[in-house]
Amino acid sequence: SGSAIQVEGKDSYGVRFENALTGNFTSDSTLNIVGTGVRGYSFEGGVTGDVIIGGSTTVTGENATALNLISNLTGGLTLDGSLVGTGYRLTTVADKATLDKLKNPDDKLQAGPLVNISGNVTKGILLQSTIASTDSSKPPAEQNTDEDGNGVEDTADGAASLSQYGGAAALKVGSGTQDITINAINIATTATDTYKNQKFGLVVRGSIASSGVFEGVVAKAIETGGMGRTVTFENGILINGTVSASSYLAEARTANLLAGTVANAFNVGGTLRAANSSTKNETAYALYIGSGAKVPEVNVSGTISAASTGSKSNATAIFDGSNTLVRLNNTGNITASITQTDDDGNGVVDKTDNRAVAIDLSGNTTGVTLVQTDLKPDDNTVAAPVISGDIRLGSGNDVVKIDGGFVIGNIDFGAGSNSLSITTNGIVGGKMTGSGTVSLDIVKGALNLDTGSKLNATTVNVRKEGTLRFVPDTANPNTPIIVASGAAVFETGAKVQIGMSSIVKPATRYTLLTASNITLGTLDTASL
Repeated sequence: SGSAIQVEGKDSYGVRFENALTGNFTSDSTLNIVGTGVRGYSFEGGVTGDVIIGGSTTVTGENATALNLISNLTGGLTLDGSLVGTGYRLTTVADKATLDKLKNPDDKLQAGPLVNISGNVTKGILLQSTIASTDSSKPPAEQNTDEDGNGVEDTADGAASLSQYGGAAALKVGSGTQDITINAINIATTATDTYKNQKFGLVVRGSIASSGVFEGVVAKAIETGGMGRTVTFENGILINGTVSASSYLAEARTANLLAGTVANAFNVGGTLRAANSSTKNETAYALYIGSGAKVPEVNVSGTISAASTGSKSNATAIFDGSNTLVRLNNTGNITASITQTDDDGNGVVDKTDNRAVAIDLSGNTTGVTLVQTDLKPDDNTVAAPVISGDIRLGSGNDVVKIDGGFVIGNIDFGAGSNSLSITTNGIVGGKMTGSGTVSLDIVKGALNLDTGSKLNATTVNVRKEGTLRFVPDTANPNTPIIVASGAAVFETGAKVQIGMSSIVKPATRYTLLTASNITLGTLDTASL
């Protein structure tokens, strides 16, 4: 504890256990290890006890790794210090002149995963944060000194900070030789309400940042699976800190959940953020669930965001390619954005045909329930939940329930028999399409159908506190926006609004909706 270790040389180690270790291991040391294939800490023969890595660990070199846990850990792994890794000569490039000087391949060597875990961990993985006392005003004898229940006094808890520069993941969990299980972290009965339910295999309270830095290097903050064997996270994964990935002329995948990953739920109460800058068709993914992974539920109470700069680039906040996601709950923010740029250097910002995508479930065939809930609809001091960006659904029977907040972007319902309901003053606006059918129920809130909307509905219900807004297709006035095979009911008090995308002359009759039967109460037409 408090020691300093500096080593330089190929395949060197700061601290290495080749054989079994019995007992707890705690380090608050400062390690600086330089060379090809170096390891800061390496546990290779199994550990019976807890491992806590604090202090400061920096590794530099090709295939360098700060923490290498390649054996089973019968205990818990806690990171509460700083870990930094790279193979690069520079981790930031200030300008093109500096970049042009980095011509030697040795200037851009790729490090290994910053933290590499390929064994079982029986008491979970915790990336800790500092714990603020909630009862400091009490006499010392009455204070709870372990409010997060991790078995360590709160004053001794540090904040985990993982910083990786290169294409390998900052945190990699998976094995090519055995199926592994990461059991839930231990939480003692001293835990307060804030922490007592954080019993997941991986809990991130601190920060993880990964940057590709150079052209074409894909950045990944967390990567699980993808090695031919399964990695199971008991109860799932919780992100309550800040996890980010950024790249240049390349993809970015902040949480990259690959084949073999098994997590019952992926929960974000903090921030999961992806960003890239590209003149190519490259995508920034905040949450990427790949084919062969099993992640049936995603819960967002914090923020998942993807931002891309470049007119040819793409941004997707949540992507599911596993066809296993069945439920997505949002009480926070899911956002995607694309900033157009002058990619060809002619002095004019280039147009883009790409769309920022908040949620891409277009490959799903089993059906997904997407629920957005405003937990405090009557409290104006608390921001309402938001989904900003397109939503793409698949061929299954999908259920979309917007119980407050805002959904801003196009929705493609895909095939299947789908439904959309809006309550608690929820507002949904964008172009609505789909090759299947949609049942519409606007209870309390608004559905704004932008230009180009075309829906095959089963039923349409606009309740007394509901609003349905149309933007007609001025080029095709006789083509209905909604074609309902069943009844359309507008209750007394319901609002119907018309918005025009352009000035129309002369007077024109538009067909907005057809149905087997239309029931009209006394409509609120003041805004027509």
